[in-house]
Amino acid sequence: MLFYLVAFPGIAVGAGGISGSVNTRGVKNPTDVIVYIEKVEGKFQPAKTPVPIDQIKRVYVPHVMAALVGTEIEFRNSDDDLHNIHARQGGRKIFNFGIPFQARVRKTLNKEGIVTLLCDVHPEMSAFIVVTQNPFFGKVDGKGNYTIENIPPGTYTIKAWHEKAKPESKEVKVSEGGKARVDFELRP
Repeated sequence: MLFYLVAFPGIAVGAGGISGSVNTRGVKNPTDVIVYIEKVEGKFQPAKTPVPIDQIKRVYVPHVMAALVGTEIEFRNSDDDLHNIHARQGGRKIFNFGIPFQARVRKTLNKEGIVTLLCDVHPEMSAFIVVTQNPFFGKVDGKGNYTIENIPPGTYTIKAWHEKAKPESKEVKVSEGGKARVDFELRP
């Protein structure tokens, strides 16, 4: 599994962090949880290089990820099959295109929210991108833990999201140089 670390200029000196665990009892694929801060003041620049999502053995890889608004995604097809990428957000189609073997197509995500990726050719294929207003997000690890670093001091709403569970939001205060802890329990 690949993880991408992106540096964002303008992050406050003395920034703090949030860590915690996400209990997903009864939820399939418990590591497919994204934890993110809903709103943070400021303007943030997306990664300068495209973030890849591949299609391998009729599976989107990664299955779940987060991305900052304005991020360019590079869709890849490593299968011998023709696929298509049908993306929906908020009940609306945002793009739908065919992608032959070994092809790469880039698209930019311009709006906050959950993007659902499907393949109309292979209905068993799906993936999700949580598109956020800011770069303060993380994906849980194999033990259900997450960490989000370099958060400016302030009081925020932090949210945990999984495709098969009801999202949970909590308020958290991040102090200058401090570490806050927020745990979640997600249920189907």
